[in-house]
Amino acid sequence: MSIKNNIEPPRIDTKNMFEATYPKYMQKSLFGKIANFAYQILSVAIFPIYALRYLKHRIHLFLGYHFFVPSQSYSKKENIDFYNKDGTKTDENQKEYLKKGLNYLKYSFKAQFIEIKTADGVKLCGAFIPGKDDKGRYLSLNAPLIIHCLGQGGRFQDLGRYPDAIENIKKHNILVFNDRGVLKSEGRATKKGLFLDIESIYQYAIRKLKVPKSKITVWGHSFGTLKAIYLAAKHKKIKSIYDRSPAEIQKGVYYIAKEMFQEVFSYFVILPFVIIEKMASQRVVDKVVNFVTKHKIYINGQLKRPIVISKIIEVFSSIVAFVLSIITVSFDWGYSLAKEWANVKGKKIIIYLKNDIKITKAASFFNSVSKTKNEFIKITDPKCSHWSELSEKICDEVFRRLEA
Repeated sequence: MSIKNNIEPPRIDTKNMFEATYPKYMQKSLFGKIANFAYQILSVAIFPIYALRYLKHRIHLFLGYHFFVPSQSYSKKENIDFYNKDGTKTDENQKEYLKKGLNYLKYSFKAQFIEIKTADGVKLCGAFIPGKDDKGRYLSLNAPLIIHCLGQGGRFQDLGRYPDAIENIKKHNILVFNDRGVLKSEGRATKKGLFLDIESIYQYAIRKLKVPKSKITVWGHSFGTLKAIYLAAKHKKIKSIYDRSPAEIQKGVYYIAKEMFQEVFSYFVILPFVIIEKMASQRVVDKVVNFVTKHKIYINGQLKRPIVISKIIEVFSSIVAFVLSIITVSFDWGYSLAKEWANVKGKKIIIYLKNDIKITKAASFFNSVSKTKNEFIKITDPKCSHWSELSEKICDEVFRRLEA
């Protein structure tokens, strides 16, 4: 490990913006270029082909904006929910929330904010968070590095509001960027664009920070594992972590959408109870709450009683979710992480949450791949959720196995 006796963090020269290039595996052959050029001409000359191509692209962007990288649309909200450590949530102004996150990263973790350009010319905004050794000295720029791939709604500013996510990662620097289309990162998210993003970040790590390939670990959480496994399959020397992730994007879509639609459809049935709780006298509210609790009418926003109506909503939600998962594949958002697992040659580990309400067992990456006992860790802590920071104990065990 390359460490200097520094009490001050290392600084990156940001005078000239780093520009990534297309890697060889993304470069088209001469035949591919000719075929693509011919297709472009046909698309312009024959209107139906152009119209279908344009429509497919617009739907692909729409799905990316609202579902696969919803942090694009979520970041435009005025107020958001902030979840505290005790599970309660508070309503916060988003600008203030993001500002607090940036300030915490800057002043508490000495983060440096950076910008890079991807191979297709899109500007990405991110942060370099310096780590420390066992004696509290800052690591050098080329020390072991975590490339953090955030989940669906994640922004790097969030890490400033959940400091344990940083503090529990020891003896590693952290490099994390917002996806294209999120806050000040340019463009709009596409599947190919996300792959270009993670490849560009990797190039930044080895060409700008001079980190040896063997010292790089790509860490994907939830939907972020799509980018993590893609990168790990292309670059054989790097290590990888798959944290509470789906086996296939379409499977993940199905189960997440099913839960979401159950809540949406349930809301229309439980709405009278909600109105009464907000507008009635306290005596009436107490009676309604007692009735709902006693008979378990709804739990976590989902209708449970009457059973017949609950089952109808569940079946209808399943149908809508299935259709949405088919649309996922049809409009080029499908991807099988499980199939890519065999192509990952570096050290790798799966983190699996036993009672994950977002990624069910049937949809989980853990349940869909062959692995050795050293390639997975089960989280059994009942307080841990899909979005919780990992405990110090879990993080220590992850790195112990990767470094063994």
